[in-house]
Amino acid sequence: MEPTLNSNIKNEPELKFEKILHSNTALTQNLETVVTRLQNEISLRECYQKALEKSKLNAEKSAEAKSIFLANMSHEIRTPLSLILGFAEELINSSELTPSNRYLIHTIQSNSEMLARLINDILDFSKIEAGKMDFNVGLIKTCPFIDELENLFKTKCSEKSLTFRKEILTWLPQYFFSDEVRIKQILMNLVCNSLKYTDKGGVILKVSYNQTNSLLHFDVIDTGEGIPLNLQSDVFQMFKQLHKDKPGSGLGLSLSRNLARGLEGDLKLVLSKPGGGTWFRAEIKNQMTFQRSQLVPSACSSTVSHSPPDMTGWKVLIVDDLIDNIRLLECILRPTKAILDSTTSSKKALQKVQACKYDLVLLDLIMPEMNGFKTLEKLSELHFTGQIWAVSAHAMKKDITMCLEAGFSQHISKPIQRADFYQKLQCLVTSQKLM
Repeated sequence: MEPTLNSNIKNEPELKFEKILHSNTALTQNLETVVTRLQNEISLRECYQKALEKSKLNAEKSAEAKSIFLANMSHEIRTPLSLILGFAEELINSSELTPSNRYLIHTIQSNSEMLARLINDILDFSKIEAGKMDFNVGLIKTCPFIDELENLFKTKCSEKSLTFRKEILTWLPQYFFSDEVRIKQILMNLVCNSLKYTDKGGVILKVSYNQTNSLLHFDVIDTGEGIPLNLQSDVFQMFKQLHKDKPGSGLGLSLSRNLARGLEGDLKLVLSKPGGGTWFRAEIKNQMTFQRSQLVPSACSSTVSHSPPDMTGWKVLIVDDLIDNIRLLECILRPTKAILDSTTSSKKALQKVQACKYDLVLLDLIMPEMNGFKTLEKLSELHFTGQIWAVSAHAMKKDITMCLEAGFSQHISKPIQRADFYQKLQCLVTSQKLM
């Protein structure tokens, strides 16, 4: 008799099937758990991403608002500062001043220049923070550039009864390729820093050229009090000052190093001895390669002229809504012997241009009736053939670029640098003679 199977006992295939079913159920549950976790993770990441995007947008808006604020404040500060500097310079050249009055005006002038540098440093610092530092790289004639530095630094040193000496240590390239304005800014910061801590002796500027790495070396050496050993490692940190009672923001050296590195060079503290002076070296990359035949001897003669050009017979129209700005430009232009006319109204300026043939119009950009750009368009419609120069306290690179692209022949920044202004006028006069 064959054995009978108990109905409660499952055969092997059924057991296997149940095990597989149970296993699949567990796997399904695990998969559901994993999917739920992934969905939660994705949702969390999406929330993080939205929060990051919102933070980024807020940061960009904040940075943009800060840039707009700084640009507007720069304009508002530069306008009165231009007048203070301009009229102080006009007075200090007067032969009628007593020595005591000359000292007072000189104090106004030097402190106004310090304020102007501080404004520039703050603006540049904000650009570095935003990663928007820009450079205007171009061809520079080496010897005239160094001569200009010598004249500039001699004047600064003489204000404190200190000596200045320039030394050319090697042969130099006839030309080099870099940003002239930024190099001046770096070296001016170094020289002003030296003057701050030097009461006796003077400052030396040594210039040399390393052909191996195409670096121009500008060594600024003073006979001042030197930097204490425990502070030397911190000199390039922002807001660090040797003495809290000395004027300055503590931005100059840090900013100058950033500028030098932006020009593919560097700024280094070479040596400083407490009581024995300080030696800084600015290295500037020359982005052009020269043969030795294109190098010139070290004897650079002073060829930079700060004299006003002879503009006898030239007719110049000054357009500015502030009468004080007009008076300052008249003072600056009077030595050129040009025939000067002016108006505080852009609409009257258009009428004057129709009535008289001017060679040069100096036009303010911010005017109540019609801004400078609109006035420029109207002058173009009148087929004005003379030069139109923008004169403005909006002096950032984008402002200058905007003016030149709009059709202005030149941009003169406030506060007006007379030497630079006269040089541009001289180039204009010379170009007209050649035509």
